[in-house]
Amino acid sequence: MDAINLEGVRGEVRLDVAVEGGKYRYVMWDDGSHVFRYDEPWQDSIGNKMLYCFAAEVAELREQLATARAEYAELLIDYQNSSALLP
Repeated sequence: MDAINLEGVRGEVRLDVAVEGGKYRYVMWDDGSHVFRYDEPWQDSIGNKMLYCFAAEVAELREQLATARAEYAELLIDYQNSSALLP
């Protein structure tokens, strides 16, 4: 993801989720959260738990998808290797 200007933000970024090809981005850090549009500040989202829940769900599902893809790739390689050993 592209770098965004988080001037005045204190603390570590805890969640950073972009959607719509990066058009919208939700960033949560230790002291708050914000929504960016085209990497420019767009909406303050402090206290908006719905946005947090959606962003957290997207991040979790993306992680699960990446894990499933990696496991599938390993299984495919194992299958191809074991098939090569058959007469």
